[in-house]
Amino acid sequence: MTLIKEFAEWLEDQSVGTVGTDMFISTLPEDVDNCIGLYETGGPPPNEYVPIEQPSVQALVRHQSYSAGRAIAESIFDACQRQRNFNFPDENGVAEAGTYIMVMHPIGDVGYLQRDTNDRHEWSVNIQLKTR
Repeated sequence: MTLIKEFAEWLEDQSVGTVGTDMFISTLPEDVDNCIGLYETGGPPPNEYVPIEQPSVQALVRHQSYSAGRAIAESIFDACQRQRNFNFPDENGVAEAGTYIMVMHPIGDVGYLQRDTNDRHEWSVNIQLKTR
């Protein structure tokens, strides 16, 4: 399973959203007004000497209500804040079999982006992970 899929399922376990219903990987469907899109955004090169990578993920939140959308973006921020030494669950839900997360944290604060062409509010939350 890919890291972004593991991350999405972990966020679902944190009660942030439901994958395929209001949380999507690499897309924000136009026909869903209130949703989260999760995108892989790269990171610095892998460590040359130890098997550590530092990928990052961007969560885009879109919502018709400013306050409700902001609360969802903040729940993503809060869920990822100061997380250390755990495994994402694998595709069967087994925690010890997924990617090992050394540390995970937001990069900066929740950022308001704009209203889209359908007058829905959009926010961004950027998350840095250190994996092994």
